[in-house]
Amino acid sequence: MKEVRIVSLHGLDKYDVFMQDFMYGDTRIFAFHNRRDLSIDEHHSIEYGFYKGVLFHDSSIKSIEPYYFPEKNVFDLSKNGYNATLFYLNYGDNYKSSDNYKGVSLHKLDCRTKKSICFSKRDFNLSGSEPVDDFFRTLTFVGINERYVFISFVLGLDHTKYNYVVDSLSGEWLPVLGDLLLNNLDSFSILGSTQSNYIVIKTGQYTPEEKMRWWKDNHTERVDEHIIVIKDQEFIELVRNGSVDLLPYVIDTCTNQSAQSGYIFDSDGIVYYTNHFDSSTTSITRYNPLTFNKEELSYSGLHSNVLYFKNQFYSFIDTDEKQILSDLDTMKNIITIHYPDKLLWLDDEHLLMYSFLSNGNMRITSKNKWTNHITILGEGICFVDRSRDVVTIIERPGM
Repeated sequence: MKEVRIVSLHGLDKYDVFMQDFMYGDTRIFAFHNRRDLSIDEHHSIEYGFYKGVLFHDSSIKSIEPYYFPEKNVFDLSKNGYNATLFYLNYGDNYKSSDNYKGVSLHKLDCRTKKSICFSKRDFNLSGSEPVDDFFRTLTFVGINERYVFISFVLGLDHTKYNYVVDSLSGEWLPVLGDLLLNNLDSFSILGSTQSNYIVIKTGQYTPEEKMRWWKDNHTERVDEHIIVIKDQEFIELVRNGSVDLLPYVIDTCTNQSAQSGYIFDSDGIVYYTNHFDSSTTSITRYNPLTFNKEELSYSGLHSNVLYFKNQFYSFIDTDEKQILSDLDTMKNIITIHYPDKLLWLDDEHLLMYSFLSNGNMRITSKNKWTNHITILGEGICFVDRSRDVVTIIERPGM
């Protein structure tokens, strides 16, 4: 098993930093805005949450490269699928005005050249909706590829959901029409490969615990969940044709007697976990979108929290008092961690843990599994990056 790399970054004391679901090559993006001072109420205003910029971190080196947004009202950043284009949303200067029409602009940043452009500006009519500062609330914001971005959002306090694909070349907002599955969208992700990009959609906003309770109560209403896999260009073509039907692209469905408990991407495609209440088993399925090959493993018991460390699956139980990690094949207890420590990473030699300090920071420690020797690795904010086998510690003084 490959050991994790520990990277400590310095010089970010005045910022709050967030690891983004955005990477290309071996570079991960972190976003930042001014550090919150909880003792001052004015820092709870919407302006506090505007992003100042992003940090580019190549895990092969211990330095970071900052990029500062030229716009001052950047409020959301896209997730992506392994390409180097970051999309971001910016409020117009009238976002706090009493006008019914308020503006939002869409930008994209080429992360390699560090050049950004605004490719669309749009005013939204908020008449009939109670005015709020953060009037454009994104539910999903994902860069499909270097040209197209998917946005799902609501306006003001209205609960109507709008789904669009926006073309960064023409600035067109293309409505996603016709598909009822997207009305219950849970997640929208991009699986990148050398041959094609795939959109992976999970529908059904239910927890395994909710579905199990409904199953025990003989809940009669259908509470289906679907996993959908479609090539990005096929999805764009359906959107442009004005009628999206995703049913032919469903690779798995959970009805009332089962529940999806998560999925991850690995080098071969998608790995997803399913709880089967009627048989009290958990299945782990690997699906390769290139070959359409599907392989399934079944395990006794219901495991709603499955962790995957380098080709090994673990059952993970997390309570207020302790965490228990067990081998999913044998259900042998691998490690028990007691409060206040929490699990970060496991490899052949070490167990990485964190605990919260009274000054708001996290203390990161490494425990040798054979000698039980504990080493303090740093204090600050910690991010686990399983895509790159990196644990990043942003060291900073406490509040």
